[in-house]
Amino acid sequence: MLRKILLFTSLVFLVQISFSQEIGKTISDSSYIRPLSDYLNVRLYLSRKYTNLIISRMGRNQLKYEPNSTVNFGIGLTIKSFSLNLAYGFKGLNQDEGKGTTKFLDLQSHIYKQMLVIDIIAQLYDGFFLENTSKLSSNFPDNYYLRPDIDVQLYGISGYYVLNGAKFSYAAPFVQNEIQEKSAGSFLLGARAITSFSKSDSSYIPFFVDDSLYGNFGRVNRMSAYQFGPSGGYAYSLILKKRFFLTASLNLAFMIGPVTYWREDGKKERDWQLNPVLGLRAGVGYNSPKWYLGITFLQEGTSIKGIDNLAEANISGGNVRLNYVKRFKMGKGLKAKLDKIHL
Repeated sequence: MLRKILLFTSLVFLVQISFSQEIGKTISDSSYIRPLSDYLNVRLYLSRKYTNLIISRMGRNQLKYEPNSTVNFGIGLTIKSFSLNLAYGFKGLNQDEGKGTTKFLDLQSHIYKQMLVIDIIAQLYDGFFLENTSKLSSNFPDNYYLRPDIDVQLYGISGYYVLNGAKFSYAAPFVQNEIQEKSAGSFLLGARAITSFSKSDSSYIPFFVDDSLYGNFGRVNRMSAYQFGPSGGYAYSLILKKRFFLTASLNLAFMIGPVTYWREDGKKERDWQLNPVLGLRAGVGYNSPKWYLGITFLQEGTSIKGIDNLAEANISGGNVRLNYVKRFKMGKGLKAKLDKIHL
């Protein structure tokens, strides 16, 4: 696990260095975006990261496997474009509720530059519960069907060029070091690469569900996919009275690559697939020079079809955060020192 953390940290560091001078950087339109480079942004937040596994047939008969991940309380600081956050899942914020135990390592880095957005994820989850157990079986004796044997791993990197970065700010809702003062939007162009793995001791389909509904997945207990492809989308921030914001961003990627399934009897099946995948970011709240209060949400993932095309599996990872930020104007002496080290 330590090796994976070090590899992830090194990758994030190299990406930050590579894009420290942005390609095609333009000057922000000050009538739309107000930078807060003269402020210390002190943050309190609640967050929950997750990776879900959903198996369905044509969007119906969904099996919604979720991890029993923690809600974390954290503190953070943002100065210019540099952020540092520390969080911990305190016991009082997390109740088990019969959802079993999940072991996980969830590393996410979301880098918001004026013209570029870079996402890097490494998510490893071991132990899931079936969120919609009662809907699938009204006679099941427990609140949830537990699957401690299911292991899901998701690794990915994506990059998007923000065509209207001079007027539209991703950093305003998600990093809180800018203020979007007028409504604006931007088209997005980019690419994604994702690797996903999953395994279990037996079929993913519960014993109390008709596995014939899911075709090939009725006998599968392991799967992997290597996918890459172009992506495009659109993002928009609606601003009311210069302070209230509603931001939404949607992108569609066409992912191509090999998908491999292993059946319970040990037989392996492989297929090359082209699958469309949606990514979503959203934020809503209040943003002023003195303070910020907002909720942000982002989700990226992958989708693969069964060999017989009767069902599909979606592995999606995301992060939900509630942020409160208090801002303090820096003195000339502190600002001059920070300018010298190019923070």
